[in-house]
Amino acid sequence: MAAMGGEPTIGGPASNDPSAPILDLRALAPERGGLTPAACLTGTTGPEDRARVLGAGFQYHIAKPVSMPRLLGVVAILALKP
Repeated sequence: MAAMGGEPTIGGPASNDPSAPILDLRALAPERGGLTPAACLTGTTGPEDRARVLGAGFQYHIAKPVSMPRLLGVVAILALKP
């Protein structure tokens, strides 16, 4: 989704595409948050699902169910990224 002037925006109307928010985020300039680390928590577990999620711009694909230590570990790793 783009704002007036062509600048991508985050948080627009809901999309049927679950990758839309990360694609919008990655379209931003780095100084506007385009390199923000992100993980995708999903119920899909196949290798093609993982490839799709990582290809969309997430750093991690976390399949449900997930243990709290695993989830917290991923969040901690992402929090350390610049």
